Amino acid sequence: MKAAKRLVILLLAVCLLLDVWVAMRDNPLFRNAPTGDVTVLEVLPSSSAAVTETVPASSQAASSAAESEAEPASSQPASSQAASSQAASSQATSSQAASSQAASSQAASSAASQATASSKPASSQATASHAPAKPSKPAKETNQTKIVNYVTRPTYASVQSEIAALAEAYPDLIRVSSIGTSVQGRDLTMLTLGNGRAEACIIAGIHARESVSVSFLMRCVEEYAAAYVSKSGKMGGYNMQNLLDVYTLYIVPLSNPDGLEIVGGRAEPAVRVAYEKDQDISDYKGNANGVNLNKNFPLLWDKIDTKCNKPHAEKYKGPAAASEPETQALMALCEAHDFMWMTSIHVRGDCVYWSDKTNPSVGQSAVMAQKLKERLDFYKCPTSEKVEGYGGGFENWFRQQYDRPGLCLELMPLDYFVTPLSDETHSIFSTATRWDLTKKAIPLLMYFGFIY
Repeated sequence: MKAAKRLVILLLAVCLLLDVWVAMRDNPLFRNAPTGDVTVLEVLPSSSAAVTETVPASSQAASSAAESEAEPASSQPASSQAASSQAASSQATSSQAASSQAASSQAASSAASQATASSKPASSQATASHAPAKPSKPAKETNQTKIVNYVTRPTYASVQSEIAALAEAYPDLIRVSSIGTSVQGRDLTMLTLGNGRAEACIIAGIHARESVSVSFLMRCVEEYAAAYVSKSGKMGGYNMQNLLDVYTLYIVPLSNPDGLEIVGGRAEPAVRVAYEKDQDISDYKGNANGVNLNKNFPLLWDKIDTKCNKPHAEKYKGPAAASEPETQALMALCEAHDFMWMTSIHVRGDCVYWSDKTNPSVGQSAVMAQKLKERLDFYKCPTSEKVEGYGGGFENWFRQQYDRPGLCLELMPLDYFVTPLSDETHSIFSTATRWDLTKKAIPLLMYFGFIY
């Protein structure tokens, strides 16, 4: 009798392993895992099956501090559990691809605990970058893409033109629409990239002075699309054909168009805006109403004390939560879709904000942040504690509202200064943004952010 029971248990185990193997074999995210020089074994937390995945050789564990040029407005949870409460929606048909995300969860959870024990300062504003110091005189670079010009500052008109050109060049992959208009009537243009059922949201340019973030996201779109139609289908070791057949990315590359024109084009704000004594137009972060949009979302908005109750270059949270049309448009976009995760691209700090005191543990957040740390050398910030730092932030509101990962990626090491009034930073774009690594951030989030 005991032997018979053992046989039955053995047969059940074999059947389970066969089911897992079939799911992995058919999963497009597993067919072409990111390639690199180092191989690690990651175990599916839900079964005993294991898969081999590759890690880019350039990845390093972060070892020193970084700080956000935008406010410490984004952060994310410290757990590595899959977001099963969200998984059950429109991604059901893509559930096979979830095996790849599950495979990463357990390996990254142990790594996440190490990241929080980092020797870096616990404050949301740290003091030095962990990336290699910039050369004394970085060489100016020439543009390497066919459509997007990232070596000069973008304007509202140039971004609109490039978006139209990208849609024309890749009609089967990119579609263009508007999610609303700004205070001064400029379109909040969105492009969708990909043909998959899984959805994610990516924005840039929410702060007026951060034109580099706009160029970064636009260059990402062009290079991902070019990789998709290439013979190999790959970019940076990630198979973009597989990823963009699983995902559709909803991308708003310029979410504060009025602010970009106020800083770079010297357009006039809609209201009189105050500055600190040592500030000028190069410090401007707000929209045309002098509202910092990354403090305007309805997360603990009434608790934010910026000691500023009037339009300001960077501090004003607005007259009410979600008072601004740009804020409302982004909220409506999230409401209309079933985003697995979202990320906002900012400029300075070389780090990822992924957790805050209100929502310290959301879905795959810890896994995603840890992978950015290990593979792309982002500093994984500690949980944001002060409401003044994370209250009203887009990423923070998204986590609270949908219980799914919302991250802020800060691109540039602190050794580099933002020059919103000239082309200086753009002229050394690839060096300043660590492009060879950071271009892989979105594919990495796609890979490790997938949920059932």
